[in-house]
Amino acid sequence: MWPIKTCLFFFGFIGACTLSVVYPLVGIINYMMVYLVNPNSMWWGRPLEPLGIRYSMAAAVCLILGMIVSVGRVPTSKVFFGDWMLLLILFVVIVMASGWASPELSSYSAVLSDKMVKMTIFLFCFVRMGSTRRNLKAILCTLVIGSLVIGYDAFMAPADDFIRGRLNFVGGADFRESSGLAAHMAAMLPLIAVVAFIQRHWLWRVTAVVAGVLTVNTIVQCRTRSAFVGLLCGGVVALLMAPRGVRVKVYAALIVASIGAYNLTDEGFRNRMLTVFNSAGYEDDAAIQARVELWDISGQMFVDHPFGVGVGRFSEALQDYRSLRKSYEQYSLGHRVTHNSYLLCATELGVQGTLVFALIVSLSFFKLYQSRSLVKSLEDSRDAKLLVYGTLLSVVIYLVSAAFTDRLYTESFWWVLALPVCLEQALLNEVYAGNPLPELADGYPLVGEASLVSETFFLEESQLDGQADAEDSLECPVWAPAPVAIRNTTSQWRRDASCGSGLGASSSGQSATSAERNDRGQFRLPGERAEACGESPSGGLDSMSALPVASGVTAPVTTLSGLKLLDYERGIGRSSLTASRVTIDYIGYLTDGTVIDRGNAVQVDLATVMEGLAEGIRTMREAGRRRIIIPWTCERPLDADVDSSVIIDVTLLTVDA
Repeated sequence: MWPIKTCLFFFGFIGACTLSVVYPLVGIINYMMVYLVNPNSMWWGRPLEPLGIRYSMAAAVCLILGMIVSVGRVPTSKVFFGDWMLLLILFVVIVMASGWASPELSSYSAVLSDKMVKMTIFLFCFVRMGSTRRNLKAILCTLVIGSLVIGYDAFMAPADDFIRGRLNFVGGADFRESSGLAAHMAAMLPLIAVVAFIQRHWLWRVTAVVAGVLTVNTIVQCRTRSAFVGLLCGGVVALLMAPRGVRVKVYAALIVASIGAYNLTDEGFRNRMLTVFNSAGYEDDAAIQARVELWDISGQMFVDHPFGVGVGRFSEALQDYRSLRKSYEQYSLGHRVTHNSYLLCATELGVQGTLVFALIVSLSFFKLYQSRSLVKSLEDSRDAKLLVYGTLLSVVIYLVSAAFTDRLYTESFWWVLALPVCLEQALLNEVYAGNPLPELADGYPLVGEASLVSETFFLEESQLDGQADAEDSLECPVWAPAPVAIRNTTSQWRRDASCGSGLGASSSGQSATSAERNDRGQFRLPGERAEACGESPSGGLDSMSALPVASGVTAPVTTLSGLKLLDYERGIGRSSLTASRVTIDYIGYLTDGTVIDRGNAVQVDLATVMEGLAEGIRTMREAGRRRIIIPWTCERPLDADVDSSVIIDVTLLTVDA
């Protein structure tokens, strides 16, 4: 007969796996809790050992099935693999290749390779599901519950779980020893504080406060200086980067938390932490000397093996350096690893792995920078500011702690690095959703819509800014041109050379008298110079003034080349002024509403697209949305029988190069 806790866990796990197929977010939560709690190490999990259940594998399989079967509940994404995920995949490929390149693939190397592959699959699901603020909050709440469970187990830990006064054997498999456990719990503290701030329900706030107290108590029980140094650096960043508007509350919370944490410490903990500031005692500290010796050996190993010794083979390669250090036997270096995640990456994965890992970390910080900028576009930015702030502190604390312990192959370490990716995508989705393109007169099509407009446009005087009378209208017969690709060079619309304005000129210096293609396969248009340069047969550029302008949006800005630009969202990211390639969402159509081309998350080369489009994009910033109106006489389809401007609605997603 199973104990009650065993029964509750077993049926709860089966239920969570079943729900994961329908609700993928439940699968994320289920996998995270299994990882954090590690049922196999708990007394209530041991009665289930004869069943041979691989909990994390079962949770991962159900999650993947849910991502496939219930795709409608998976948040949409502009790209299947983002830049961060692509770098992670490349990193895992390097990890696996380093194991295969070794003379003998040890069992530990195989375990680490399999683990990194499984972790990457989960992180893909993690990033996709965490790309909405609601889901991201659920993930943070899961981390709070996990910290609460671990903290409670640490609080109730028997004396046998302490080695030389330091807590071990608590929590998931990746942090069963004191240094790893303390580093994980230290990184959770800012996220727990964020949940306490942003959750409205009192129960969640109380849960977060209790989890925070137990987390601090666990760190104290571990007595590890790596986590202490991480918290010190995190505290400095917390003081410097506290967001405006909530700065006083944040400072007050930091003071209260510091006082409470100090009261939880004992004399042994305080004396051990003070050794961090006493450099004179480093020579007598065996743990510090062991790290110094290992770091020296790691440097020599990296010089000898610049492409790495292979994943999981540091301890094995260390045997070749035992004669280099007198303290090898004294500090049992043969049973240790680098105690530095970055040196571990350099020695085992070489230059290539270190470079990719550095890019991943740098990109995580860049995502946080982007998120800080995106917050400014949100009306209710308080919670978003706190999310960015807490995530930044968590990343800093974990990265600093990782400099004194081995976290390279730890899943929770990569979860924290992935949080900025989730946060940026969630905020981008909110910026786009919260600032939709305004509704235009007569149902004029917007980005992502293919509907046609009325054949007659009626304009208001305030919308035309004096360009046309309020009672004027323009009849636009509906016609269907041959398909034209805006981003395709071979079907690019081109102004005749005689036009001579900024929208571009054909390779020939003479005006075309009939429809023909130039030597690049581009269309040249018939017509006299007056017509080609902006005057329609009906008189001037009046057909442009007949375009409906959104209510509440200022009249178009006209450039020297004749483009008309309407900004719906000015953007807050990088400028595309000097860019050569960008990624955009767009839809192009004529004044009668006929859609001629569209695309989502399309990378375009600004040197080959329509020159009017390129000119309009170059004054945009990332996350900006603009309507570009190109005069009908300069660039249009070859078979057009009607005077029509080209209208392109563009969302600039990223500046790529």
